[in-house]
Amino acid sequence: MPILYSLVARGNVILCDYSPTTGNFTLVARKLLDSIPNENAMKSYLYDRHIFHYITEDGIIYLCMTDEDFGSTIPFAFLEDVKNRFKVMFGQVAHSSPANSLTQDFGRTLQNQMNYYSTNKNATKVTKVKDELNQLKSVMVQNLDDVIDRGEKIELLVDRTENLRSTSMVYHKQATQLKNEMYWKNVKLTIVLVFIVLIALYFFLSIICGGFNLHSCT
Repeated sequence: MPILYSLVARGNVILCDYSPTTGNFTLVARKLLDSIPNENAMKSYLYDRHIFHYITEDGIIYLCMTDEDFGSTIPFAFLEDVKNRFKVMFGQVAHSSPANSLTQDFGRTLQNQMNYYSTNKNATKVTKVKDELNQLKSVMVQNLDDVIDRGEKIELLVDRTENLRSTSMVYHKQATQLKNEMYWKNVKLTIVLVFIVLIALYFFLSIICGGFNLHSCT
């Protein structure tokens, strides 16, 4: 899913969020929230092959994280849609709600819209925000390193990295297992061949030594 994470926050207070995957991207998102000024804006920030897009309006931040190559049109269409739905559902309540208090009520909406905008290529054609999306021409993707004080570098991890490592481990295990199976198959084949050679040698000696007792050769 190209939209990997989304949230709605008031300043650095996350009111609700959702992700279909796991990782430490919430740490980076929180650092970005600390750096977002309290003014209406649309911006994008690049961080470790992923992009954080956000819209700020009336003190509420709507943010999502996507793959770097997913572009910006669909993410901002998603954020506009989320913003409109959130304002209808909560209005001024969001300005006094405590952290994570709206996840239960709005988390499913984030999930459904993330899935829709991640899989429907025509998503922007059916939104009511085409005029707003024209503003994307002026939205520049900046490097997140330039706006947050990270201290020690935070490596952005998404579970697909873990999946790749798990796949590699499974492949290595399967390769080792196959290697062991081939080894023991060769051992068994060698034993059978040695046994056949010994039997053949015994019959050959029994012929030239006058019987199975090999009395002529002793």
